[in-house]
Amino acid sequence: MKRRAFLLILVLLSGFAFTGVPSVRAAPADNKWVSVRTKHFQLIGDAGDKNVRKAAVKMEQFRTAFQTLFSRARFNDAIPMTIVVFRDETSYKPFLPEYKGKKRENIGGYFVAGRDINYITINAELLDEQLYPLSTIFHEYTHLILDANLKNVPAWLHEGFAEYYATLRVEDDNRKVIVGSPQSYHALLLREKPLIPLKELFSVDHSSKAYNEGDRVSIFYAESWALIHFLLQAENGKYAKLLPDFISRLSDGVNPEEAFTKTFQMSLKQMEDLLDKYVRRFTMPVVTYSFSKPLVSDSEIIVGQLSEAERWYHLGDLFLHIRDFEKSREYLGKGLALDPESASLNASLGMLSLRRKQYPEAVKFLRKATTSPNATAVMHYHYAEALLQANEQKDLALPADVVAEMRTSLRKAAELSPTFPETYRLHAYLEQREGSVDDAHTLIRKGVELAPGREEFQLDLARILVKRNRADPSDYMFARRILTPLSKNSPNLITRATAATLLEKIGPAEKPPAQ
Repeated sequence: MKRRAFLLILVLLSGFAFTGVPSVRAAPADNKWVSVRTKHFQLIGDAGDKNVRKAAVKMEQFRTAFQTLFSRARFNDAIPMTIVVFRDETSYKPFLPEYKGKKRENIGGYFVAGRDINYITINAELLDEQLYPLSTIFHEYTHLILDANLKNVPAWLHEGFAEYYATLRVEDDNRKVIVGSPQSYHALLLREKPLIPLKELFSVDHSSKAYNEGDRVSIFYAESWALIHFLLQAENGKYAKLLPDFISRLSDGVNPEEAFTKTFQMSLKQMEDLLDKYVRRFTMPVVTYSFSKPLVSDSEIIVGQLSEAERWYHLGDLFLHIRDFEKSREYLGKGLALDPESASLNASLGMLSLRRKQYPEAVKFLRKATTSPNATAVMHYHYAEALLQANEQKDLALPADVVAEMRTSLRKAAELSPTFPETYRLHAYLEQREGSVDDAHTLIRKGVELAPGREEFQLDLARILVKRNRADPSDYMFARRILTPLSKNSPNLITRATAATLLEKIGPAEKPPAQ
């Protein structure tokens, strides 16, 4: 009920627009790395404390404005967020992601989502008065918020909301948020190119050409944005009041076309005609929200210097998460030479070893990290993961001492961070494999509660329901409720196929399950 209440508020409000960002220039020649901490983020950078601080304010503005407007929204801060602000293109270039063996160019910022940490990188030279690059960052951050609050959301709706909330404008000394400003490049594109038929738009998943190929990608994003903008803003919010019912039907596995026509009482062709006229309008509606107090206080921002070992850690860990393993090893090794007892450096080297499938080495580094008084929940989680990978053999039980050590580490992780969802998923797998399926059920339910948008958690829950008690029809009924929408509406082709296979295994509701 609370999630639905959040959704109702979400769709009745309009999206943030970000313009008028203060100009940010390159850092002084001393090139010192600074650390800036806010209530919700850690930032590091060589762009000078003033410029890194400005980036911190913008991120806090976005998060605080979103949380203020959507008070029922869930914000899971158990997964840390680190923002790296590079002073210029020269400083930034080594850390740009690669495409077909070459560094991408003309990138002002990118977002790396991970199970253990989320990274945002920004080129301070491009933090000017344009939307770019923060619109990209806000787009991806919106995905995180949606994943924490909604489930079974199709690709077009997920991307439409993310594009809609990708812009943020805070004015009047942090007291005003402007909502619903149009993205002109989307509107211009849709005026030049024919719309994707809605039936096709609704069927797009992560493997579709429209999601991956050339001009079709641009049209897909533009039309997804336009449709969300229309449903939220058109005719004074007439359709916004109905949007929660549409999303609920999709979540229940109703065919998208049927869900749309039942909810909005019009055909897809009628909607296409309305949408075409909407994107050709000269202006689009916006909404302004004013607040009595500033959204962000400077007193919440703490600036300090970053030590040399800490710098090597953060940059080495960033390389790890963009999968440049050689550079990661080089940087983390330099940091460890300066601070051999660092929990962060040992943990990152352990995670690097995990990625390289060097499991005994991963266990060694992560065991050392978890013995530190500074050990975090994520470190304990990865230590348990390393123990599993180092000892798991198909169809063979894990050694009893390994199971006990894994349980100890996972319980410590849950104690340190009760809202970190990955802990419960791994612990559920361990109990399903080595312990009680009922304990596994309790654990994975907790994980699903914390991460309702994570489809892999839902699939795990369905598997455990199937295994828990094959004679209990209520378990199968609940599993069907999970798997049916995943098999029809998941944007991931593999998820749809896996869900369909599990549904076949359960069989139809009126027949007993296959033994």
